[in-house]
Amino acid sequence: MEGRSLIPTALVLLVYLLTFLSFTYCLSEEQKQVVKVHNNYRSQEGATNMLKMSWDSGLENIAKTYAAKCIWEHNPERGNVGENLFVGTGKFNVGNAIKSWYDEKPYYTFETMGCAADKKCGHYTQVVWANSNKVGCAHYFCKTVEGLDLKDATILVCNYSPPGNYKNQKPYRKGKSCSECPKGYTCQGNLCSNNMQGGSNGVNLVMFSSTTLVVLMLVALYSL
Repeated sequence: MEGRSLIPTALVLLVYLLTFLSFTYCLSEEQKQVVKVHNNYRSQEGATNMLKMSWDSGLENIAKTYAAKCIWEHNPERGNVGENLFVGTGKFNVGNAIKSWYDEKPYYTFETMGCAADKKCGHYTQVVWANSNKVGCAHYFCKTVEGLDLKDATILVCNYSPPGNYKNQKPYRKGKSCSECPKGYTCQGNLCSNNMQGGSNGVNLVMFSSTTLVVLMLVALYSL
């Protein structure tokens, strides 16, 4: 009887394992690249509490629905998630799009939480917001873009949870990497990982043209 009673338990565990493995290995190469690029940038910050990011299909669905609308404006119905937007003509490369957000770093002053005059920093701070550990992105080719005099362009939407860019808060705490990870987390590549990751409320917009980078930003800052 004891031997038979273990069978249902074993089957349940097998189902959970297969579900986890299917989630882990069914990400597309581009989705894997999104996660990898974000984590590479996050690992470079020298943060005590930087969480490792993983893909989230729910955030992807929000991004996919909104990207298909081809509107150069933040999603008013996105809920309690962060959002970075990018639009570009020419050949689309998701790694380059994310890089354009991270390239705002030189304009951001960590100590004062300020941004250089006439520059934008909100995309960068969302990418490296320590508590934002889930990301989901989607892009859509638009014949026209509402709100822009632009044709044949690709819009990229990335949503983040929990959201970043809270007013009067720094994106992370500086110090020895992983020295303030949550309980039960381990340090992987200078990032706090919960070992189950397979996979602000600010809004940020970046516009990219094949030869010229033009930055537009809409940042909604929230105070607690």
